Amino acid sequence: MSDDFTKLFMESQNAKIAGQSFIYRHPITGETKEGAGEAPLPWGEYPPGMEPQSSEGDAYDLNRGLFRPLPDSLFRPNALSETKAQPEGSQIDDPYWATASKILHDYMKPGEGADMASDDYANYGVRFISSFENNLGAMAVNTVKLSGAPTPVHKAMYYLLETGDRDGITASGFGRAALNMATDPFNWVGLATFGIGTAGKMAGQKLTKMAFKDLLKEIVISKPTKASVALGAEGAVFAAADDLARQNVAVEAGVQDEIDPTRAAISGVTGAVLGERLGAGGGAAIEAVRRGVVKAGQAADARIAERAADTGVTLTAGADPTDAIDQVISATGKLLTPKNERQTFTMAPENVRAHKSPPQLLVAGNGEKATIPVTQAYNANNKQINFANIDALTEQHPNPLSSAEEWLSMEQAALGGEYLPHPPMQAIKYAQDPNLMAEKLRKLTPELKAGVDEGFAYVDQIRQIYKGGSADPKMTADLFVWGILSRGAGPTQQEAAFLDIMQDAQPMMAKVVDGTFTADDAASWTANMKKSLPEGSPGKQVTMNVNAAGALLRELAKVPEGSNQTVLETLHGMLADENVTAKMIRRKFMELTDSAGIDNKVVSFVLLVAGRDDVLVMDRIQGRHLWDDGRFDGFNIYDGYYKEGTTVQEGLHGIFRGPRGVLFTEMLENGMRPNVQKAYEMVGRPQDASLGRFHWETWVIEGEQVVSHSTLDSIAKNTPVGGRVTEGKTDEFASGLTYIRGSKGPVQEYTLSNGDKVYMDPVQTKKFLKFIKSAKAGIIPQDFKVTERADIPWYERPEVNRENLDRAARDYANATPDGAILPSSKGANKSADTTRRGSRKRGVDNPASNGGG
Repeated sequence: MSDDFTKLFMESQNAKIAGQSFIYRHPITGETKEGAGEAPLPWGEYPPGMEPQSSEGDAYDLNRGLFRPLPDSLFRPNALSETKAQPEGSQIDDPYWATASKILHDYMKPGEGADMASDDYANYGVRFISSFENNLGAMAVNTVKLSGAPTPVHKAMYYLLETGDRDGITASGFGRAALNMATDPFNWVGLATFGIGTAGKMAGQKLTKMAFKDLLKEIVISKPTKASVALGAEGAVFAAADDLARQNVAVEAGVQDEIDPTRAAISGVTGAVLGERLGAGGGAAIEAVRRGVVKAGQAADARIAERAADTGVTLTAGADPTDAIDQVISATGKLLTPKNERQTFTMAPENVRAHKSPPQLLVAGNGEKATIPVTQAYNANNKQINFANIDALTEQHPNPLSSAEEWLSMEQAALGGEYLPHPPMQAIKYAQDPNLMAEKLRKLTPELKAGVDEGFAYVDQIRQIYKGGSADPKMTADLFVWGILSRGAGPTQQEAAFLDIMQDAQPMMAKVVDGTFTADDAASWTANMKKSLPEGSPGKQVTMNVNAAGALLRELAKVPEGSNQTVLETLHGMLADENVTAKMIRRKFMELTDSAGIDNKVVSFVLLVAGRDDVLVMDRIQGRHLWDDGRFDGFNIYDGYYKEGTTVQEGLHGIFRGPRGVLFTEMLENGMRPNVQKAYEMVGRPQDASLGRFHWETWVIEGEQVVSHSTLDSIAKNTPVGGRVTEGKTDEFASGLTYIRGSKGPVQEYTLSNGDKVYMDPVQTKKFLKFIKSAKAGIIPQDFKVTERADIPWYERPEVNRENLDRAARDYANATPDGAILPSSKGANKSADTTRRGSRKRGVDNPASNGGG
C-alpha cells in the first residue's frame, strides 16, 4: 500500500511542478495514471518545428506510445495492405512499428532496455517476428507467454505480425529466417519422424548431426520421392500451426472474432508447396536449442496437467489453440530427450514453497515426516543434535549420489514433507561415471589452468606456513576477513577491498588476536573501516561486506563458555593440525559462533585457500553446476527466482545455509570424492587430483574467467603493498585491468596492445572506463554489446578499434607503478613493471585475475 501511495504522490507532485497534467492508462499494466505536462499529440501530428522520422520525431513517437494506444485505423484491412506493400526494411522507419516493438519488448522483458533508442526497438521487433514466424518452437512458446497479455500488447503483436512480411525480402531478412528455421527442433524432429528413410537406414543407431546432414543431402540431390512428399506434408503441418498462432494473436487483439480452421487448412496447402524447399535447408539443431525445447516440453506437461485438474468453466472465443500447442511442445520435448539422459520428476505446484526453496526447485516426496531431522537453522540447543543426525544420515545413506531416488530418500529422512529440494542431477552423474568428470576437466583451457596453477601455488605457500609452525592467529583472522569480503561479490571487488583495508585494519586485528576486541570495537570498525576504500576502487562495491567483517571479528574474539581459548585460537589450532579435516573445522566454526555473517559457503572457501583441498564450496556457480544437468538451461537457480509480488530472491542458496547446508555439502563431498582421482588419471594429471582442485577448475570453466586469488600472497607476506588482482572476466569493459596496492597508493595497471603498460589512479580509471563505453569515443560501434561474447577479451573482438583504445589509455594515464600521481597527470609508463612478482617467494609469472575458487 505504501508503495502505491508513494507512486501516486510522486505523480501528483510532478504534475503540480509541471503546472499541467493529463490522465492516461498505461498500455502494459492497465493502471490509470497522471502524467505531467501536456498530453502527447494524436498519432501523425508533431509539435511545431519537429520533423517526422527525425531523431526528435522518433523519440516523440516512442514517448507518445507510452500514453496513447496504437490508433484503430492501423488495423483496417486497407491500412494493413498499404503497410505490407511498403518495401522490406521500411519497418525501421515506421513509428508505429517501433512503438509496437517497444510495447512488446517492455512486456516480454520488463525492466530491461532503458537506454534503447527507436531503431533498437524497431530491430528488436524485426528479430522477434522473424523468430516467431520461422521457428515453430519460438512461436508456440511465445504464444503461450502472450496469452495473458493486456489488449494493447496483443494489438502491438498483431500489428508486427501482420506487417512484418513487407514487399520483397532483404538479404538480412532471409538470413534471419534461415537461421530460425535451421535452429528449429520442430523442423528436424518432424523430419526424423515423417518416414523419410530414417526408420530403415538409422534403425538402432543414434541420429547424429552428420548423419542427418548426409540424409538431407540425398533428399536435395535426388528427384522427388516419398521423402519429398513427406517434406511437403510436414510443411503443411507447420503452415497450419503458423496460421493458428497468427489467428490466436488476432483473436486476443480483438480484431478477429474466432479461430477459422478453414483458413488454417488453406495455409497448410501453401506450406506443402514450400515444404520440400524449406526442408532442404533445415540443418540439425544445436544442442542448446534441443535443451530449450526439452525444458519447454516439461513446462507444457505441467500446464496440461494443470488444465486437466481444473474442473472450472473456461470461457474462450472460438477454439482455444493453447492445448494443441502445448501437446506439440510436450511431444517434441519427449522426442528430443534420449531415454537414458534425463530423469523427470513430479514438480511442485506454483504456489508451494518448502525448505526455503521455490516451487521450481521442489519435487514430490512421499509426505512422511523426517525420521532423522536436520533443522533449517541453528539455535543454542540444537547444534550437536544436528551434527549427530547428519552422521546418522551418512551412515544410513552412505552413497546418496548413487541415484536421484537415493538422494531423495536421504532428504525425506532429514527434511520430511510432501515436497523436497530437487536432487543435484549433475553431481549424481559425476558420482556414477568418472568419464563425465574427465570430460568436464578437458574443457579447462591453458589460460584457465594457468590461473588455477598460480592459485594453488599461493594455497600451497599458506599450507606450508601452517605446516612449518610459523603461521600465527593473525594470518587465520586475515583469511576469514578475506573470505567474508567475497559474499555476493566478484573476486576483483573482494580482493581489491582486502588490499584497501588490510593496512588500516592492523590495530583492530591485534585486538582480535589477544581477545580484547569488544562490541564497541565492532561498531567502530563498521563506522570507520569503510573510509579505507578509496573512491574508484573496485572494493568500494563491497562496502557492506567490509562493514559486516566487524561482527565476524567479534565472534572470533569471543571465549566460549567452558573454554580458555578464543574462537580464533581454537580454529587456528585446528588449521595448523594437518590431521584435522575441513569437515571438522567447518562444524567447529558453526558450533562456536552465532550470527557471524558467514555460513557454510564462505567457511569452506576459507578452508580451501588455507590449504584444505578436501572441500567443496557450494556457491552460486558450483551450485548451478552440480544441480543443472541441462534441465534448467543455464538459468540462475542459485538465487534467480523471485517470490511472486516481492523482490525476495529464491533458489538453491536456501538449502546451503545452516545445518542443512552442512548436510548437503558433506553428502556432495563424500559422494564425489571417490571419482575425482579416477577423473584426473583419465586426463593425465593424477598429481593434481583433489576435491578442492576439481571445485576450482570446474568453477573457472563454468564462470569463464581466469582466477588465481593473487591477494593470498599478501596474506602470506602480511602486507598489502605489491598486492594485485586482475579482472579476469572477458565480457566486461574492465577486463584486464589490474588493481595494485602500490607503496605510494592504489593504482590500476592497463596493458596496451603492444605490451606496454600505463597506470591510472582509481578515480582516473573510472573516468577512462566511462569514456571507452561510449560509441562516440570511436572504440566500439554503436550497437556494441560487451556481454555478447566471453570466449575472448572484448577488446580483441574484430569490431573494436584497438588503436583508439590504446590512445585513450595513454591519454588517461596519470600515475606511476607505485601509485604516485604524475605531475602532468598524463603519459604512459613503458618501462618494465617493477611491481611484478619477481621479488616474491615463488616464481609464478603473470598473476591472473579475479576469481572464485
